[in-house]
Amino acid sequence: LDKSDNIPEFDVFDVWYCKTLQNHKALLSTTLFDGMYYECTYNGDKKELERLLSHLTSIGKKTSIGSGRIRNITITETNEDYSFFKENHIMRPIPATMDVPVFEGMIFQQQPYKPPYWDKNNVCMCIVPENQIKL
Repeated sequence: LDKSDNIPEFDVFDVWYCKTLQNHKALLSTTLFDGMYYECTYNGDKKELERLLSHLTSIGKKTSIGSGRIRNITITETNEDYSFFKENHIMRPIPATMDVPVFEGMIFQQQPYKPPYWDKNNVCMCIVPENQIKL
């Protein structure tokens, strides 16, 4: 996206999530087609999260020229864990060596499964989400 593009409405979703004690770690992405990932750490304090997010005005590339402006942030608490699946859809590349359910029609490809994604040591055979299939 750049400043000349109409900035569409988009959602932010978990690609990977882990909770240990009160601390949370997440890898987030958006429904935009820019392929960007965002790493976030949360200490369990909702008021602190709201305070920090109030300073976040844009995400992505070329924010200095007006791209990626954030119009609204909504924080919704959930008891569900969408680290791997949401409504039977894969949320991120999952290494084939992990003990996860395999369903008919799942696609397996060589893909990085953790940051940094450019590092070839992080590439292995993975079950991949439909939006990340490389033809």
